[in-house]
Amino acid sequence: MIEAGSAPHATSHLRRMATGLLLAVATLVAGQVRADDAVDRILPSREQLDPAHWIARAADAEAAAPPDAIAAQNARLVALDDSVEDIAALPVELNGAAVAARIRALSTRPTRTLYDERGEIIPSADLDALLAATALQRVPATVAPRFGLAVRRTALRTFPGALRAFSTPGDTDIDRFQESALFPGDAVAALHASADGEWLFVASDRYSAWARAADIALGTREAVFGYGRREPALVVTGATARTVFNPQRPALSALQLDMGVRVPRLADWPAQRAVDGQSAWREREAAVRIAYRQLDDMP
Repeated sequence: MIEAGSAPHATSHLRRMATGLLLAVATLVAGQVRADDAVDRILPSREQLDPAHWIARAADAEAAAPPDAIAAQNARLVALDDSVEDIAALPVELNGAAVAARIRALSTRPTRTLYDERGEIIPSADLDALLAATALQRVPATVAPRFGLAVRRTALRTFPGALRAFSTPGDTDIDRFQESALFPGDAVAALHASADGEWLFVASDRYSAWARAADIALGTREAVFGYGRREPALVVTGATARTVFNPQRPALSALQLDMGVRVPRLADWPAQRAVDGQSAWREREAAVRIAYRQLDDMP
């Protein structure tokens, strides 16, 4: 269920984190190449490691881009970058063979030896089980996309399963079956379900892979994409923010919101009015709308 109303139970406190401008681009832009370095090593200068270097180069570093300019840039990104997809524009029906091909392109059987968390070779039978779980034979001739919102930070996986895979024994830094991630409020189109129904093959604007069904709240197309357009809204600019602890609403309690997550704010919520039985919030808190699954909303 996607909560879209304005009743008290549709809101949660959000503790604001300290805001600040982080110019990580300073460490990513190509810098000088020293003569004694190999040609494939590009090193930034000392000045380029300082955000002030890049701020000084901007004509108006403090000016915010107007909404129409942001919308135009996003439209160009969708038009020019094949890896970005406007899922809000998906038709009501998709070709089933194309959906199956999309899944098959991601969920391919590994051709190299992979190891589990104990450093042991992943048996062929385990890989067979992951492939069988994709249930490609169940993809119908036409697929009607279902739409939803991520209700918590969740992994996007190569296969519909939690099995972790690594290139070398004992090196568990990079899980080869981990593709990307979704964050609270991210919109997705669910195109297929695993054999056991526990996983959904979802398409987001940026990536397509398998996500846990329990982490996706399905709703109407209008409710899903309307959530992201609600105004006013808050954007997390610190590393993380969390909703306050609330034992009455476990689905909304202490929910982590990572940098960049946008949540609609209830600007007209009276400061003296409680939220879900919680006392009125303090100055550094705000009432926000959070998407959740009704089945999760149980103590």
